[in-house]
Amino acid sequence: METLIYEVKDDIGRLTLNRPEALNAINQTMLDELEAFWAQRRHDLDTRVIILGAAGEKGFCAGLDLKEAVPRMAGLGVRQFHLFQQRMSRLLLAMRRAPQPIIATVFGPAVGGGFSFALAADVRLISPDARFGAAYINVGFGGADMGSSYFLPRLIGAGRAY
Repeated sequence: METLIYEVKDDIGRLTLNRPEALNAINQTMLDELEAFWAQRRHDLDTRVIILGAAGEKGFCAGLDLKEAVPRMAGLGVRQFHLFQQRMSRLLLAMRRAPQPIIATVFGPAVGGGFSFALAADVRLISPDARFGAAYINVGFGGADMGSSYFLPRLIGAGRAY
């Protein structure tokens, strides 16, 4: 894999988002690799737990790689953009369908898709410098939230989430 590192030791899988030069932002390659990775985990009965982390020292995940995504989405119609949003959201569904519990180790920024990855994990280990954000809400992309509007109220309560 080009954007992910996956290692298994003593029945423990360690998945590392590996684009530290871009704050581990989700590009097309990472999206493809994550889809394949989570599909394989559904049939992996040898791994007992997955630890989700990130490479580098700056942060967990900056969400969608806007430098790549904005030019690609510029010509999309509403239907195509909606289909892209569905694809991104299916990553979280695939995480939840994995038989292994997922532990996210979050440090620095975890925004957009990175925030959603943390929310979709079963357990979150959060460093004191972790920062969470959902900027798409501020620009009117409430439907592009990769499931954060589903997970966040269930984790911290509706009042705090809203």
